[in-house]
Amino acid sequence: MRFTIILLLLTLTVNTLFSQYKGRPNVINYEPEQYRVDNQNWSIDTESNGLTYIGNNKGLITFDGSNWDLYKMPEGMVVRSVAALGDSLIFVGSYEEFGYWKKDNQGQMTYHSLSDTLDMEYFHNDEIWRIIPHQGKVYFQSFSTLYTYDGKNVEILQPDNNVVLLMKARNRLFIHIVNQGLYEIKNSEFHFIEGSEILSDDEIKLIMPFGENRFLVGASAGGLYIYDGKEFTRWNIPAAERIREAEVNVGLSLGPLKAIGTLVNGIFILDEQGQLQEHLHTGNFLSNNTILALSRDQAGNLWAGQDRGLDLKPFSPFPWPSRVHGIPP
Repeated sequence: MRFTIILLLLTLTVNTLFSQYKGRPNVINYEPEQYRVDNQNWSIDTESNGLTYIGNNKGLITFDGSNWDLYKMPEGMVVRSVAALGDSLIFVGSYEEFGYWKKDNQGQMTYHSLSDTLDMEYFHNDEIWRIIPHQGKVYFQSFSTLYTYDGKNVEILQPDNNVVLLMKARNRLFIHIVNQGLYEIKNSEFHFIEGSEILSDDEIKLIMPFGENRFLVGASAGGLYIYDGKEFTRWNIPAAERIREAEVNVGLSLGPLKAIGTLVNGIFILDEQGQLQEHLHTGNFLSNNTILALSRDQAGNLWAGQDRGLDLKPFSPFPWPSRVHGIPP
C-alpha cells in the first residue's frame, strides 16, 4: 500500500511538472517581470557557486536559482559585458566605465571603478563589449581599444584600426581588426593570423575549438569556417546557408556540440559532423530570435541573453526531455 501511494504521488508530480511546461519542452523563459528589470540582456557568465551574472540595461543582475538581485552601476548605466572571476569578483563593462563588483565576507557587493584612472577625454564614447580573463590579466575590449588589468594597474593596448570582438579559444586570445583580419594577442602584441585576410571585410564573431586542433570560426556575412592552422575553408554542412542567412553573432562550445547564436533566427546547436541537433527559435518558445549572449552553467545548461528576453535551455533529461544528453564538461 505504501509503495502504491508513493508511486501515485510520483506520477502526480511528473504530470504536474509536464503540464506546467506543456508545449515548451526545450526552453525555460524568464519574463522581465520575474527579474524585475529591462528585457535586453547583453552578457551572461556563471560561477561554481551556482550564481548566474547577467549584464542588463538596468545594471548587473544576479540569480541563485530562486532569487534575483539588481546591482546598479554609477548613474544607472547599462552593463554591456560581465565576467566572473571566482565567486567574489565580478568584472563589468559599460559606457565610459569599467571595473568590478567585489563581495565581502557578509556577501555584500561594492563597486570599484578601474576606468576612473584613465584620461576621460581619451576614453570618451568608449563602451566595453567584451571582458575576458587570460593568463593573469583581465582584458576589457571596446571597439577602438583594449584595456588590461593585472590586479594593480590598467594598461592600454591600441590596435591600428577599430576592432570587432575579443574571443578566447584553447587558451589563445583572438581579435578581428577591421579591414585587416584576425590577430592573436601575445604578450600585449598583435600577431596576424595568416590566411584570415579573406575575412578582412567581414566581422568575425566567434572562435571555438573544433576537433583535436582546429577551430570553428563564425563571421557575420560569410557564416561558418574551419581554420586548420594554415587556411580558412567554408564549413559546407546542410545548415550552413540557413546559419549564414541568420547572421552569426555569438557562439559557445558545449563539448562535442557547438551553439551558434544569430541575430535573426535564434540558436543552432550542431555536432562536429555538422548535423543540426536542435534549432531554438520563437517558433518553439525561445523568447526572441536575436541572441546577444550565450553561457553555460555548472550543470551544463545553456543560458541565452536576448534583445528581448532571457532563456535557459536545460540539458538534463528530466523534466525537460532533449535529444542531446551527457555533454561532458
